[in-house]
Amino acid sequence: MDIPQLVRLRTILTSSAGRRGLLRGVAALTLVSAHEARLEGVAARSESIQSDKKRTRKSWFCLNDRSIKSSNKRKIKRLRREGAVRGRCNCVPDTVQSVCAGGCGKVQDNCGGPVDCGFSSVAPVAVNQATFGAMGSGQNELHSPYGLAITTDELVVYVADFDNDRISVWSRPSATSSDWTNLATFGDSGPGALDGPAGVALSGDELMLYVSDYANNRVTIWSRPNSGGQAWEFVSDYGASGTNLGKFDGPRSLALSADELTLYIADSNNGRISIWRRLNASSTAWTNQATFGSEGTGPYELSQPMDLRLSADELTLYLADSGNFRVSIWARSATSRLDWNYRAKFGTPGVGPDQFLLPSGVALASDELTIWVADTDNNRISMWSRPTTDTQTWAALSTFGTEGIQPSDFDDPVQTHISADSGTLWVVDLKNNRISVWTQTCPA
Repeated sequence: MDIPQLVRLRTILTSSAGRRGLLRGVAALTLVSAHEARLEGVAARSESIQSDKKRTRKSWFCLNDRSIKSSNKRKIKRLRREGAVRGRCNCVPDTVQSVCAGGCGKVQDNCGGPVDCGFSSVAPVAVNQATFGAMGSGQNELHSPYGLAITTDELVVYVADFDNDRISVWSRPSATSSDWTNLATFGDSGPGALDGPAGVALSGDELMLYVSDYANNRVTIWSRPNSGGQAWEFVSDYGASGTNLGKFDGPRSLALSADELTLYIADSNNGRISIWRRLNASSTAWTNQATFGSEGTGPYELSQPMDLRLSADELTLYLADSGNFRVSIWARSATSRLDWNYRAKFGTPGVGPDQFLLPSGVALASDELTIWVADTDNNRISMWSRPTTDTQTWAALSTFGTEGIQPSDFDDPVQTHISADSGTLWVVDLKNNRISVWTQTCPA
C-alpha cells in the first residue's frame, strides 16, 4: 500500500462516519458467510437423508432364516437388536402347502417370498354383488338361462338363453362395476337358428363362438369380423341325434383346448364326453375322434354329465356328474392321447356340506386348488379344496346360498365361472332367470 492510500485509510478510520460504514460492511460480510454456511449444512444434511433413504430402501435383513425387507429405521434397529444380519437369507422356502395352512390370499413364506394361497384352506366371504336378467323374451330378459362364457377382460358375458333359443350378450364398463347391460341377442332365427342352447365356448381372439344346440343335437359355430362389434353370423355345425360316434343326445357344456383344435362336449343323455378335432385353426371340418364314459353308476361311468372344466395342462377333466351326485375326475398321460381314464371323485347324494343333489356346474380356480360346484337341487354353491395339485383328495370347504328369489338366493343354479383371481364368481340362476354375480374376499 503506497503513502496516499495510507493517508486515505487513516482519514476514514479517524472519522466517525467512516468507522460506522466499515463496521456495517464487516457485519454484512459476516452475515453472508453465515448464510452460505447454513445452506451448505442443509445441502449436506439433505444429501445424507437421501443417501439414508436409498440405503434403507434397499435394506434386506436375515433373521431366523427369514428374509425381511424394510425401510423403517425403528424396525431396522429392532431387527439388529434381535440379531438380524444385513442381506437376504440363504434359505429354502417351505412348501406352499405348509405356508398356506390356515392362510388366505397373498402371504409371505418363511424366506419372505410372496405366495398366493387363494382360498385353498380358508373359506372366503362371499357377497352378492349384482344380478342381471329377468323372466321374459325382451332384450334385457332371460328365460331359463343355462350356460355362459366370459371374455378374458371379464367385461362381456355370453349367456345361453335356453328357452328363448338365443345367445344373449351382456357387458359392464369396468372390472369393478356391477352395472351390467344387454348389448345384443342372436341365434333365434335365420341360418343356424338355435333350439335350446345349453353351452357356449369362446375362442381366444373372441371372434368365434361355439354353441351346444341341445334340442337339435349339434354344435353350431358362429363368427364376427371384429371384437368391437356384435354382428355374429352362423358359420357351420356338426353332429346329429343318436348314440353312435359322431352323434349327440342332449349336448350341454363345452370346453375348448388352448390351440382351439379340440372341443370337449358333455353329451349328457348319452352319459359320456365326446371329443371332436379339426386339422388346423382355419378349418371348419370337425370330426368325432373319441368318447369316454358310459351311462351308469360305476367309477368309469357317468350319468347326465352337465358341465366340464379342463386343467391348464389339458391332462385332467373335472365333470359335474349330475345323475351320480358327484364330481368325477378323469385324466390322460399326454395331450396327444385320446384315452381318458377315471382318476377320482368326490361328493355323495344328500344335503350335508359334503353332499350334492344334482350338481350341474363346476368352476376351477387358476391354481387348480379350489372348485366351485353348482349344487342345483340344494340351491347353493359348494366349495371344495385340496392342498396341492399332486393329489386328487378333495375336501368340502364351505357352502353359500339358499332357495329363494332375493339377490343372495338361488333357484336351481346350474353353471358357474370363476375369475382369474378367484375374486368374482358368476352363477347361472336358472329358474330365477338371471345371472348372479358374487365377490369373494378373505375373512378379516
